[in-house]
Amino acid sequence: TPSQRVQFILGTEDDDEHIPHDLFTEMDELCFRDGEEYEWKETARWLKFEEDVEDGGDRWSKPYVATLSLHSLFELRSCILNGTVMLDMRANTLDEIADMVLDNMIASGQLDESIRENVREALLKRHHHQNEKKFSNRIPLVRSFADIGKKHSDPHLLERNGLLASPQSAPGNLDNGKSGDVKGTGTGGSRENSTVDFSKVDMNFMRKIPSGAEASNVLVGEVDFLERPIIAFVRLSPAVLLSGLTEVPVPTR
Repeated sequence: TPSQRVQFILGTEDDDEHIPHDLFTEMDELCFRDGEEYEWKETARWLKFEEDVEDGGDRWSKPYVATLSLHSLFELRSCILNGTVMLDMRANTLDEIADMVLDNMIASGQLDESIRENVREALLKRHHHQNEKKFSNRIPLVRSFADIGKKHSDPHLLERNGLLASPQSAPGNLDNGKSGDVKGTGTGGSRENSTVDFSKVDMNFMRKIPSGAEASNVLVGEVDFLERPIIAFVRLSPAVLLSGLTEVPVPTR
């Protein structure tokens, strides 16, 4: 098949870390919060179909088949050819990911050392998800993932990722300026926090996510201290549960 031919050409390794998975993709944009400080705000998501946050920011659009223009594909090609590409990165936190990306950008001449801290600060801003408004006034829910949806993941994988919560569990608590940082998804990855705040999880949407799915995160932002766009594509190995990055608690590749 064409896909098998591509895998052969690329020399894809046949191991646990190079097995394809269903993908949940979330796009966050760097925005002003109340006109005072920056934060990453969820604006779109993909789970087979695309959904966008509608004007006014109160609800999701109806799912629809996403389209991509030829111009956008050429832009993506240029970003991959000229930007920072880091595959099979081993990192456990957003801080580690940001530091390794920035080190690579400075070493390759994409970024000036003098604005490193500005970019790092922007990358690590808080992420605000669309479902937070919906659940802000609800009593926190703490449930086992085995109860949420048996089809999502087996208990052994969840326990390994620190996703199983007990009634006593406490609730658990990006290279941009004009840049897009894509961090994909992963199976059985490591974890940043051992608890999940289920009060911020949309259980109805969670049930739609296939078993073994991983997350990819797209960050797009614009800041005044960058004179030109910077772009990075990162793939983690193994996948990692990065608390607060994605609206649903699935590991990011």
